Amino acid sequence: MKSFKTILVIFVIAVLSLYTSGAFAGGGGGRSWADRYDGDGDGKVSKAEFMASFTDRDANGDKSITVDEWNERNITRSDTDGDGKVSVDEFMAPFIAADANKDGVVDSGEAPQRGGGGGKKR
Repeated sequence: MKSFKTILVIFVIAVLSLYTSGAFAGGGGGRSWADRYDGDGDGKVSKAEFMASFTDRDANGDKSITVDEWNERNITRSDTDGDGKVSVDEFMAPFIAADANKDGVVDSGEAPQRGGGGGKKR
């Protein structure tokens, strides 16, 4: 019985560690949009910074991201036409939707909350 309690305590600690690290947050590992895409650290994500994330993932340079270049969960979530890959337009859709004032920058007031934007940082 003592070993069961020990295993249970270890399990609870592991789950709490994952939860507080943001591992259960949708897609972003608990990081904000700025943390994931803001290359120059100004607290805003420009279209170029967001697009750089696509370019980083597109390992073969074919202007689409496949499951070999990203993970299946993000491909499934972002592949709106169902062809098994994410095009530039599909990748940019969350950015375009978030840019409420259409100035080409997503600032803290426009950025989606955790789980929005579908991706990991390079």
